[in-house]
Amino acid sequence: HPTKGPKLVSGLFRLSCPLLVQQIDEWEGQSGVREMTDWLRDDCSGDKRRGYERANEMQKQIRTELVADDYDKLVSRMGEYNADKFLESGVAGIPSSQTYNVKCIHAHAADHLCRSSQSNNTNTSIEGNIIGEHALNILQNQKGVPTLGNDVCWQQCSLRHEQLCSLIVPFGTSNIRVLLSQLRRKICPLCNLGPDSNIPSTTSLLHRRVV
Repeated sequence: HPTKGPKLVSGLFRLSCPLLVQQIDEWEGQSGVREMTDWLRDDCSGDKRRGYERANEMQKQIRTELVADDYDKLVSRMGEYNADKFLESGVAGIPSSQTYNVKCIHAHAADHLCRSSQSNNTNTSIEGNIIGEHALNILQNQKGVPTLGNDVCWQQCSLRHEQLCSLIVPFGTSNIRVLLSQLRRKICPLCNLGPDSNIPSTTSLLHRRVV
């Protein structure tokens, strides 16, 4: 919820799939945002801009509906001008008029997954986010990322899973060394691995253990 928390949050949908978060982190670290922005600006027909405008408009509509009963509280915290700008912002809080800039691939992918009508296990949609849809297609078809999941990642999302556990690091490669250091100093909450355990130093950082 945009206002139910310690700070105001302009982003409505957060990408929570560990596999997708990790892959998009790595892609953004390799100029993925620039790549997607260049694709967005190559728009002779105007279809991409109109698709982005629709996504921003839906964000504004949903955010306004969520905050309707708390508008006065929002104004008291931000002032009327800033509150209105907050409510009118588009995907990831970007000004709705800026339909030429991809701020965050995670946000567009999350928006698409949350609002699109999935059919036949594909990433096509009737109502969704044109940027998020294109990003997921690139991950699936050009980068070989199983955007619908793989044999391991489901373990992070299943409440019924008890026998095996795995850890997919939802961070970019810049954070891998920090996490490895933390895991070596304390017990891993997923695998009960202690400080003396042999934790692999790989960017995918997958470890499995029979409980």
